[in-house]
Amino acid sequence: MRAEKRRLGLVLGSDELSMSYRTGQGQVVQTEILSCETGLRQGQLADLQPCLAELVDRFPRAVKRADVTLNVALPDPLFQSTELEFEVFPAQKKAADDLVAWQHAAVLDLDPATRAVGHVTGGAGDGTTKVFAHSVSQELVTALQSQLWEHALLPSRIDALGSYLFAQPTHQAQSDGIDLFIGNGWWRFNLRGTGLSPLYFAAWSEKDASLAPVWSRLKRMVMSQGASWGNAGILRLIHHPERDITHVTEIARELGLEVDFMPHCKGKPLSCLVAEDAN
Repeated sequence: MRAEKRRLGLVLGSDELSMSYRTGQGQVVQTEILSCETGLRQGQLADLQPCLAELVDRFPRAVKRADVTLNVALPDPLFQSTELEFEVFPAQKKAADDLVAWQHAAVLDLDPATRAVGHVTGGAGDGTTKVFAHSVSQELVTALQSQLWEHALLPSRIDALGSYLFAQPTHQAQSDGIDLFIGNGWWRFNLRGTGLSPLYFAAWSEKDASLAPVWSRLKRMVMSQGASWGNAGILRLIHHPERDITHVTEIARELGLEVDFMPHCKGKPLSCLVAEDAN
């Protein structure tokens, strides 16, 4: 039996540090939250060693492994936006054209050359998509990386997220299923288990909070998979506490999907971010 790979989630808030992980069945094994001044209110990363030491010591020894992938959520003040364009491969062009916005979600790789990706503002129809890249200083990356390594946490990448936002790793397809993110004025979902990188879709503005376009597009995606959809059957839902999601279960049943609700905790989405397993 192969060793179970876990995805470890580390969340840095303005005044708290939390960590959590999931089993292969998606069950949350342990979640810890520490009140800890991180210096992020001033846009700086304070010495996290004392907090990390206390936090990591609370986890089973099995979690302290080099094969975990670490997700880190950082508040918006650490980001600086710049406009850029990038090419989209032909197979992803349709998805890129459908993208409306990525709502400031940024992916931070430890490779300095590719450490920042921003939100999509629209496809130009020629395979080029304009984004706003949220840059994070190399000093911040190095400081965070070194402090994590002190505790035998060797992440291959860091997902840097703004407030109320979530991102899924795109470097590999994970277990079959759909992730649906419903925010306060936005939504997006990805379809996994297709051998493709997760595809994100965003819609509804602050003025149009209807769920109708969500379900119509979601239904088209599910039906388009046909037999290849297999036994996915899980709709993972992360929603803003102020968003009405009463219709979610009914629609999911129509699609033959089981709903796994993952609401924000007490209106603090960063504190409740739980990264999923790397299968």
